[in-house]
Formats: sequence, C-alpha cells, structure tokens
Amino acid sequence: MSGMAGVGKTALVRGWANRMDEAFPGGTLHADLNGFGATSPEAPEEILTRFLKDLDVEPPTTTLDGLITAFRSATAGRSLLVVLDNARDAAQARPLLPGVGCAVVVTSRVRLESLIAREGAHPLTVQPLERPDAIAMLANSLGADRMRRAGHLVEEIAELVGGLPLALAVVAARLHRHPSEEVRSTRDALRETKTRLDTLSPGRETDLDVRVALSYSHEGLTSTAVELWALLALHPGPTVSSDAAANLAGRDCAADIAELVAAHLLEEPVHRRFAMHDLVRDYGRELTGLLPPGGAEEATTAVFDYLLQHVAACDQALVPGRQLPIPASPIGKVAVPPTARDAMEWLDVEYPTITAALRQAAETGADQHTWLLAVALVTYQWRRSRFADADRYLRTAADAAKRVAGLADQAMVYRMLGGSRWNMKEYPLAEGAQRHAVRLSEEAGDVRGLAYGHIGLAEIHLGRSEHSMARAAYGRACTLFRQLGDELGEADALGGIARVALAEGDHARAVEACSDARDRFAHIRDVNGEASILVLLGDVHADRGDWSRAAANYDLAISHYRSLTRHSHEAKTLVLLAGVLRLDGRTDESEQALRSARDLYHGLGDTPGVDRVTEMLANV
Repeated sequence: MSGMAGVGKTALVRGWANRMDEAFPGGTLHADLNGFGATSPEAPEEILTRFLKDLDVEPPTTTLDGLITAFRSATAGRSLLVVLDNARDAAQARPLLPGVGCAVVVTSRVRLESLIAREGAHPLTVQPLERPDAIAMLANSLGADRMRRAGHLVEEIAELVGGLPLALAVVAARLHRHPSEEVRSTRDALRETKTRLDTLSPGRETDLDVRVALSYSHEGLTSTAVELWALLALHPGPTVSSDAAANLAGRDCAADIAELVAAHLLEEPVHRRFAMHDLVRDYGRELTGLLPPGGAEEATTAVFDYLLQHVAACDQALVPGRQLPIPASPIGKVAVPPTARDAMEWLDVEYPTITAALRQAAETGADQHTWLLAVALVTYQWRRSRFADADRYLRTAADAAKRVAGLADQAMVYRMLGGSRWNMKEYPLAEGAQRHAVRLSEEAGDVRGLAYGHIGLAEIHLGRSEHSMARAAYGRACTLFRQLGDELGEADALGGIARVALAEGDHARAVEACSDARDRFAHIRDVNGEASILVLLGDVHADRGDWSRAAANYDLAISHYRSLTRHSHEAKTLVLLAGVLRLDGRTDESEQALRSARDLYHGLGDTPGVDRVTEMLANV
C-alpha cells in the first residue's frame, strides 16, 4: 500500500487490521520500519528477534539468515497477519516476510515494484480524500453547530488542502482548540501559498506537521530528482507534459520523473502528463532555494517561452500566414503542427496549463508573456467558443501591452478584444474597443492594423443592419489589404462584402464576392476561412431558393469543420443543411443531419443546442 506523505496509509491499515481480527486467528504482528522519519530504521535482526519472542519461539541462531528461517518456519500455516509500516524500500521489508499461509501488508511512500515482481504483491495506491469525505472529516471535529455557521468555509478549506488527511487532521486539531472565528482565519491563511505550510505546521508536534512529513520524502530522493521537484513546483500546472518537463530541466529527466512518480510526489493522470498535489508544490517552491542564483526566475521564463512558442506554432496551423509579433524562439525552432486538427488537439490538452500560465504571468508582472500568450491563444478560444475567456485574458493583455508594446501591437489586442465582445453580443463594448484600435493604428501608421480595424467596425455595422456603412468599411479594408498584397486580409474583407450583399438581397454580388474570397482562402490553405465562405454561399443559394446547391455547399463546409474539430460550427452547419434538405423533399437525410447535430451538441455539453435540435426532430 503506497501513497504520498500524509495520505493516511498507517491509519488506514491499522483500522482495517483491527476490524479483521477474526480473519487471522494466528494474531497480528506489527512493526514500524521508520523508512521515512526522524528515527533511524531498526535493524531487521532486532525486528525478527522481537517477532519471534512474541511468537514464543527461540531461534537456533542470531544471524540474519537464521532469524529469517526461524521466523518463516514459525509462521508457516499459522494464518497470521504481519503489518510492515513505513518501508523505505523492498529490501527493508523482504527479510520480514512470514511463511506460507500468512498475510502481509506493507505500507510505503514509494511503490515497491520489487515486491510486486518477485513476491507477487498486490499494489494498492491510497489517494487523498474526495471532497465530500474531506468535508465530513472536518465536520466531525467541528460539530453540527459550528458547521451550520461555517460550513462554506470548511468546504473551501477541504479544497485548499487537497483532501490530504494529515493536513485535515492538523486543521481539525487547530479548529477544535479555538472558537468558530478561527475557521475564517484558517481559511484565509490557507489561501496564501506562502503561508499554507506554516498553517499546517503546528510547531513541536512533528507527527502532525505537513512540512516535516514532506521533508522525509525529500530526504529519500536523489539530488537531480529534488532539483526537478523544485523546477516543476514553479510550473503553473495543473499538469505538465514530459516534453515540457525536459525543456524546463534542460535535460532528459525521464529517470527523475520516474523517481518522483514512484515516491507519489508526481501523479500521471494521463500518459506522459504529470500532476503535483498543491501541498507538494508548496514544499517544492521552498526547495527552489537550492537552485543556482537566478535559477527560479530563469525556470519561470522558460515555462512561459515554451508555451508561447508552441501556442504560436499552433496559431500558424490554424491561420496560415497570420503575422504575430512573436520573438525568435530561445528553445530552438518549434515545428508547426501538420494540420489544424493536430493544433486544436494539442491546445485542448494544454489549455488549462496555458491559462494558468497567463494568470501567473500577469501576477508576476511578466508583461511581455502576458500579452503575447493572450493574443496567440485567441484563435483557439474563438474556435472553441470561449469568448468570455478571451475577453478576460485580453483585458489583462491590453494593460500589459501598454507598458511594453508599441501602438500597433496595442491596437491588435483591442481588435481581438472587440471581436470577442462582438461574439458575446456586447455590441457597445465591442465598438468601443474597435474604434480605439483604429485610433491606435492611425497614430502608429499601421496600414494592415487599420484595415483589420475597419473590418471590426464593419462587423458591428452589419450587426446593426447599417448596410451602407458596413459596405464602405469592408471596401476600405479590401482596398488596403490589396495594396499590401495580404491575401488573408483581403479574403476576410471580401467575405464581409458578400454578407452585406446577401443582407441587401444582391445574390449575384454575393456569389461573386464569395468566389473571390474562397479562391484566396484556398490559395493560402486556410481551411477554416474556406469553410466559412462555403456556409455563406450556402446561405446565398438558400435565400434564392436553390436548395440543392445550398445543401452541396453546407455539406462541404461540414467536412471542413470536421477536419478542424470545430464541432460547434459543424453542428450549426448541420442544422442549416437539415433545413434545406427538408425544403428539397429529402426528409430522411434532413432527420439524419439533425441527429448528427444533436450528438455534437450533446458532446459539447450545449444543453440549449440539444433542446433546440430535439424540438426540430419532433417537428420533422
């Protein structure tokens, strides 16, 4: 039975052993091996001598081999339970294994692979308590009256200590001795990472001290594993890939990762991705004092650089040809993912880590990484409909960019902020951000930025049905992009011109603009842009009553979105396809399209989308 320090292995085994008395008529032998602790481990000869005395057996010899033989002979067939607590390694436990017919439970902070391989041990990992159990443990100490008054604080405390039983025991003891007002101050102290371990270290009682318990795990590690623990504690988490860990360490650290995993200081929730308990992270930050001078700052910057370069490479896969002011990589050239799907899948996995890094960068005043990471992430956030997230991080990015970036780059942040707010239907805020972006671009003399600013304003005009103003703004943007030779920007502007023409009922002009835009998107291999134009073409043909041609364009757009894993857009377009198929008399195909859309909405957790499509299916 293994698990991290303080997870409650000893208490669990003792409680179980007491309840299993009748299952072991031969009795129970218990030894604390002191594998991790302040006391030196007891010699196996001393433990075996004591065991044999308990069994009323006189060994023929006092050598280790003689004692082992006598113990195994005396226990064979005796139906005895032997508990070997707190083993440092398999070698420490092996001499103490009883004879055939007995049961043994060995507890350790490390996974004893050798016992599993050679003796056929069955491994069991003890995890921290789940949130309800952790709350219940504290509630038992507080009592019903105080829980009624401070239950919400107790829930947060259980979360802050990560359900670690030792930490919960420290908190319970602290709260038991003090009035209910102490619950809030304890919660407040635990919120601060700098004071969390102090709060969980009550002083002289070392057996009830989380920091001391973790220090024993530290002492059992190699120096390189300790260094990696300190470095990974600086990583924003919640998980880190093996590649990112190697970049952070500046070397192949697979052996050190394996050592930390074996010691339950790292967990591997997903293959080649590792997580660290918050209290283990807190102690690891204290170990950063062992790094060379400036090592902690260099490590933090290395984390930000690694994420920035990889996010920017993914953005290139999502929007080929887009230019972001990302500096040259200090970690070497980062390959652009081969497809947009690959980029989206990488970002799906890393998104919690990237956003944690964004928060950490902002909190530590790393302005350059704060604004660059935010703008590099926007395309992904928009394609996953995470507009509120984009707005949150771009607002922080705008403040950071004012301090370290030029006017043109500040304008780009505000354009993205405007686009996010437009998608959130916060139109006045969106317009304010876009107009500010235009002013900054004009002041900077940034023609490309000015063109994109006009597109942002045109989107707002079109949303308000101000068609002439939208057409003029898209036209100005198209002219500027053409002068710059910027096919991507020109394609965006042409798509806008097509939407205005459709809104005005000018189908011929809409089809012409769509065709020009699609040619440019195809030339620069922007699959997402081409898909959006195909949807627009479908809308044009549907508006003119050409159901078959509309269906063909929607179907092709769906294929593109599927290749990009843009499931929300795929679902929306399936609903459009179902509508024109029904109008074209293709009822069975229409129903199948709606079922596919419903499955996608269900997978996205979009309950309103599921409800809408379910209602449409009922009407079919």
